[in-house]
Amino acid sequence: GRARRNLKRLRRRSERKMSTPWHGFPHASTRTVTDAESGGNWLLAALSELAFTDTIDGHIRRAGELVHEYDEIVASTTAKAPGISWVGIEIARAHLAQESRDPASLALAVDRLAPIADRLEPWPLLLIAEAASIRDTRGTEFALAHLASGLEDTEGRAPIPKAWFKYVVNFEAVLNSSIGNLARSEELLSEVPADEAIFRLERARLALFSGNDVDALLIAQSVGDPGATKRQRVDRRMITAVAAWGCDRPTDAINSLALAVALIDKYFLPAMLVSVPFEQLRELAVAARDAGACDIVDALDAIPEKSRAYRYEQLTEMELRTLAAISEHRNANQAAASLFITAGTVKKHLAAVYKKLGVRDRDAAILRAGRMGILDGLPEQTD
Repeated sequence: GRARRNLKRLRRRSERKMSTPWHGFPHASTRTVTDAESGGNWLLAALSELAFTDTIDGHIRRAGELVHEYDEIVASTTAKAPGISWVGIEIARAHLAQESRDPASLALAVDRLAPIADRLEPWPLLLIAEAASIRDTRGTEFALAHLASGLEDTEGRAPIPKAWFKYVVNFEAVLNSSIGNLARSEELLSEVPADEAIFRLERARLALFSGNDVDALLIAQSVGDPGATKRQRVDRRMITAVAAWGCDRPTDAINSLALAVALIDKYFLPAMLVSVPFEQLRELAVAARDAGACDIVDALDAIPEKSRAYRYEQLTEMELRTLAAISEHRNANQAAASLFITAGTVKKHLAAVYKKLGVRDRDAAILRAGRMGILDGLPEQTD
């Protein structure tokens, strides 16, 4: 808020310099830039930083308006933002492009920022925009791979500043929760402050994907709007809506979803629709449409299947024991002997496990269970 107020003051001052009649340089002055030209240059700086600030806050619609205004000034005047104050507008352009599903604009921002990669302090925010765009076009697994690759390839880049590190952790946790890699999300969140709103909401999301709707609801509701970003306000309402629906509180769920949808439209944050379990959200969305509260069913159906987030059904104790046994013995007869049940019963339990975890075979079930952290001592495996 303070940053925005100061940048608006810079904007007003720049506009006054541009509108004040120019009477020439003072006698013996060494200046070569008129007040109007200086005002135009600093106006671009103000617009760029305002757009960057709104992007961080999650007000992508307002950031988009500033990007458009900036581009019009550049196209119609000779003004040029001082130094590298233009960086903010390109970061804003990248996030606007990601929300708009405009890969050409994203590529433009990436290309413009590439020459100053070694001085680009907020490069993690550009990486997040790229990964989020990949999630929409190629799926969450590819988005995670791109994020991991970008974080490892730090040659020629500035170190990640502490200010941006939390956004990287948060986004990585979102992606991991979305594919059921709950153990990794838990690991990430164990290393960050528990009291920050951004991480409290992530813990609420983790509880939601773990099937613990009560905890998800309580944690999300403990985060208030004061001090929260626009994106966090949407996030809180989305998590609250799905958690309340799972707690059999349909009125609260529908009201929270309607509020979230209104904010998504106000701030232009359509990508927030993939931040919670898809099937539960769609079920709630149908109820909200029937109640006349809001209608996002078509928008949800337009989300590519590979980009959707899924919550896997909880396994019973016997199903967990069966999966643990089959992971150890790799043979239905041996697993049955260790559990004192028949091989047919083992196969029955495994069929239920496959259905609940959304997999087709034993190895995929073991891998997914390991990612979810639901079996102690499960051997670590990779794709």
